[in-house]
Amino acid sequence: MKALKALFNGGLYLPSEKSQTLNAPVQTAADCPWLFVPMLQHAGTAAEAIVGPGQAVLAGQKIGQPADGDSAAVHSPVSGTVRAVEEIRLPDGTRAAAAVIENDCEHRPADGINVPCEPAEVTVTNFTERFADWGLVQMQANGMPLHRRLQIAREHNVRTVVVNAMESEPYLTADHRLTVEQTLLVALGLTHICRLVGAEAGIVAVDQRRPDEAALLDKLLADHAEEHGLMLEAAMVDNRYPQGHELMLLKTLFDEEVEVRLSDGAGELASDRAGVCVLAVGTVAAAADAMLFNRPLTHRVVTVSGEAVGAPGNFLVPVGMRFSDVLDCCDVSPTIDRLIVGGPMTGIAQADDQSVFTKQTAGLVLFSAAMVHQPGPCIRCGWCVEDCPVQINPALLAGLAESGRWHRGFAHHAETCIECNICSYVCPSRLPLLEHIRKLKRAMARDQQARAGERGPA
Repeated sequence: MKALKALFNGGLYLPSEKSQTLNAPVQTAADCPWLFVPMLQHAGTAAEAIVGPGQAVLAGQKIGQPADGDSAAVHSPVSGTVRAVEEIRLPDGTRAAAAVIENDCEHRPADGINVPCEPAEVTVTNFTERFADWGLVQMQANGMPLHRRLQIAREHNVRTVVVNAMESEPYLTADHRLTVEQTLLVALGLTHICRLVGAEAGIVAVDQRRPDEAALLDKLLADHAEEHGLMLEAAMVDNRYPQGHELMLLKTLFDEEVEVRLSDGAGELASDRAGVCVLAVGTVAAAADAMLFNRPLTHRVVTVSGEAVGAPGNFLVPVGMRFSDVLDCCDVSPTIDRLIVGGPMTGIAQADDQSVFTKQTAGLVLFSAAMVHQPGPCIRCGWCVEDCPVQINPALLAGLAESGRWHRGFAHHAETCIECNICSYVCPSRLPLLEHIRKLKRAMARDQQARAGERGPA
């Protein structure tokens, strides 16, 4: 089993802040009366709602049909009655249609759900349709439908599939608990995904501080490797942040660097050019669950933690559940000032607790007013440059965004920013550097699209 040091430049060893939930078993969230299940829980085209007001639904029943090849199905997590299909606000601020379901709390499954299946029935010729129909997507920020992600991997003839179980942001422990409690699903999922994309090797990247987890994975992977003629192993990887980003894993695992292009979406698919496909550990487990038991993706494990949470934990929640329904049982402080969806480094602050969990929601982190700092003027200390893992100048890029000189972002390689937020973290003036850089990158992307439209089709 490999034990690897981080090979990328910059980065930080952040406070873990995981002790309260690291050993907390996943508990099923209590039933809530209403769910608001979005038709858009992935990058690409929203699913098309195929249910209407007054229609009864069962747990696992398809309620959203994929609209095209860049879409994925949506299923009801519960049994109950659809009361409306209406537009709601998603955690990232966008708006999408959602099925409003009144939960009958009877958990009646749809026909064929939870029936043992043979994973070999999912083949190279049918996995695209099957995975799209199960609603499988990358369970991380970019949320690409899994069938599309694996299609791209096959097109690039990837030789290695990497399962990212690093979870390097503070507070979050959902991936760790999933890996510990569903180790066999992770091993099976990796084995069959390697088969589907034609890869000859698979690696599960685990935080070096979790040797027991890595040892168990390594044993199970060795058993499956021999049976399927693959090279499978676990790798204990240095926890220097942002080691969990796929480009940093690429550098550490293979000592490979690839060019990042703006069209990659901050390098999300850059690893394919090095013959590697990186998948979130939750995605791999969900794929195995679907192939083994015909279960669509309707729930995910999340962490609820932070200084303002009196009873933190890891929860299995249905997609479409409001944040408030989970927070009601977490003893949240009345002095809460900041609710962040995702980790404290890369997550998105929320105006309230009325948005809903989606397939990409890794957790909720809550802070009181005492933990929130107000920004001051830049003092030109250079710390953001020194610690940047992709060696750009965050302060300069933020200045370009503030002054509206977005066209100069290309010259200063803004597209290589992986949005790890280290720059904002180390800034003594508490400047929201990443927020400005994101604005700059959006303006650059709009410019690229406009130029492509002017040139017309090739």
